[in-house]
Amino acid sequence: MCLYTYSEEKIAEHDIPVIKVLEKRELGYFTPCTGMFVPENIINGKILMNATGKEEVLESLSTPATLVGKGFIHTYGEDSINSTDIVLLGSLNDYHVMGIKYTLFKCVIPKGTRYWYSGRDDQYASKSLRFVSEI
Repeated sequence: MCLYTYSEEKIAEHDIPVIKVLEKRELGYFTPCTGMFVPENIINGKILMNATGKEEVLESLSTPATLVGKGFIHTYGEDSINSTDIVLLGSLNDYHVMGIKYTLFKCVIPKGTRYWYSGRDDQYASKSLRFVSEI
């Protein structure tokens, strides 16, 4: 998943409520795009999920936007789940077509975390995430 934004990276001034999509497999939960296993102690909120790997932040060649890719945890804004958000619904439809059994989780980007926000798409890319509950 990639995020396009016209804004600068920010630091969360308060916990930001978001939605995280995970793939449910027989062995547990995995991120749908990278296939990274998400341990139970992260799912139950006992510890934070922290982004790992090299950060990928590039200037887009086709628009004046910034492309935020690897090295961040990608989520959707909390209001996406209560709307007909085309990006979230489109992603969920793509996962369904590919046979992915997904689960949605309420989460927060913790206060003090570095993050990017897409604006119109209501997507976030952050360095940390705390799981709150399954939806």
